[in-house]
Amino acid sequence: MDCRVGSRATRRDGGVMGMEWILGAGCLYCCYTDWRWRRIPNMVVMPAIVSGIIWQGYQGGIPGLLTAFGGLVTGVLLLLIPFAAGGMGAGDVKFLAAVGAWSGPLFAVKTLLAGAVAGGVMAVVMLVATSRLVPGLVRVGRWLWIMLATGFRDRTALQLAPEPGAPGLPYGMALAVGVLVASLW
Repeated sequence: MDCRVGSRATRRDGGVMGMEWILGAGCLYCCYTDWRWRRIPNMVVMPAIVSGIIWQGYQGGIPGLLTAFGGLVTGVLLLLIPFAAGGMGAGDVKFLAAVGAWSGPLFAVKTLLAGAVAGGVMAVVMLVATSRLVPGLVRVGRWLWIMLATGFRDRTALQLAPEPGAPGLPYGMALAVGVLVASLW
């Protein structure tokens, strides 16, 4: 049973449309809170994860549950290294995990790929708007040079600490764009 967003094969009538609306509303709220306060609250993503698992189980039985847990794990694993390196917050990881729980592993991968492109565009726009493009590229270049020169063994250089006073990138917004693009993909 295929219960992913965009799928038309469901066991119960109207299930896919309801799933798309619920996922969309959750994405909009996460997008807003990440933009406004630079955080994605647990009170949103944790119920989204649990309800995604329940929804998939209700719609698809055991295969649906496997899809939900596979998507959940995929969402976490895809962002675990960037989170560990200090490149994003735990809310972003849980947001992608919730998307995966609702929509499955393949959708989580598509969301991340589209979200990465959107995040890159957002980062360049923010750097240009704050006149930090050249200094930012120099910092990333130095970081890459250190990492390559030490064979990724310099643990202090693994974290690319944010520049003091630099605005954070609300990556939840990029992931929300990724959900939209993945839905159309």
